Amino acid sequence: MCEKMLVSRNYLLKYAAGLTIFCLISSQLVAATPLTHDAEYYILEKQNGERWSVEDKDLDERLAEFRKKNGGKSPNIFYILIDDIGFGDLGDETLNSIRGYKTPSINEFAREGMRLSRMYTEPSCTPTRVAFMTGRQPLS
Repeated sequence: MCEKMLVSRNYLLKYAAGLTIFCLISSQLVAATPLTHDAEYYILEKQNGERWSVEDKDLDERLAEFRKKNGGKSPNIFYILIDDIGFGDLGDETLNSIRGYKTPSINEFAREGMRLSRMYTEPSCTPTRVAFMTGRQPLS
């Protein structure tokens, strides 16, 4: 019985190692392919490309300044993903008032950081999270 368990355990370890290597290699291949953007992105890029370029340059300068002050280390990023709530439910006083409640602490937190409010890709949570984390939109 112990020998069978040991063989099974060794098999599982080899299988898990092989699967891990496969996932690492395939993720690198996927990351090397160019992103596919939807039509809305290209419209927004056309409308905002120059402004985005200026903002990117400003952000690069600010990050370089931060790294210099922080001993060469990048900033920590605190990311909160909240799924399946209405637009404006959190983080905006005007939209909160339409809903009939107040979220002053969350609103202050939102003002101090960066809000990414246009990342709903699918009518369920998991594809939305995956699209945000990978930068890739699910395609049928």
